[in-house]
Amino acid sequence: MQNYILKLYPTKKQESRLEQHLFQLTGVYNWALRKISQGCLDFNQAIPRDISTLKKDFIRNYLTTEVKGHSKKCGISTRSIQGTINQTIDAWLRYKSGQNKKPKLKGKRNKFKSFQFMGDCYISGDLKHISLPLLGHIRFRGTTPEGKLKVVRVINKASGFYVCATFDSSPKQIEIKNVNYLGIDTGLLGQTCAIYNENTDKLSFEDIINPRIYEKSQEKLAQKQRSGGKKAAR
Repeated sequence: MQNYILKLYPTKKQESRLEQHLFQLTGVYNWALRKISQGCLDFNQAIPRDISTLKKDFIRNYLTTEVKGHSKKCGISTRSIQGTINQTIDAWLRYKSGQNKKPKLKGKRNKFKSFQFMGDCYISGDLKHISLPLLGHIRFRGTTPEGKLKVVRVINKASGFYVCATFDSSPKQIEIKNVNYLGIDTGLLGQTCAIYNENTDKLSFEDIINPRIYEKSQEKLAQKQRSGGKKAAR
């Protein structure tokens, strides 16, 4: 699995729908968090508060069935509701395992800034648009690997909307090429360069004194700045 951050460039209509998703999914997140924290997850009786003993799929399926039909009433995607419920369960399980602090309800001060799409998302053939449920094709900027798009997380930042896309792909391996230079041993006072000669099949070592170009340039810049300041004061 590989995660890639993509910058979205939605239209005004798509941007309003994204904001509508964030507003409606805030209530879904708070509702699911109350259900899980209070232990009211069974049809007949309350389940114990420690839900770490339960399977994650069981909790997600139960909460999803309770909000059936909510997507049509609010005008949001069913995949986004499933992703928000899954996001809430992950946050609570991380709290119970001691990895994170206890999740809090979302509101004006603690805003809900991201949500997930569980499926039905794909990259277009031109590799410039991403298709999201009920949002259509949204233009993005960034690189994507070869592989199936598994999960999409929409993030609202001050600079705009972003997408954290998870692809089912393996990272590219770095090609090892044959070079004549074995390497450089950097030192404090100087450098030792090891060079391999193919004709003689021997190694030759050469000591190179560190010229300290950066420090000298900093000293020259400081001198010029001081001289310029004096002229300005006069």
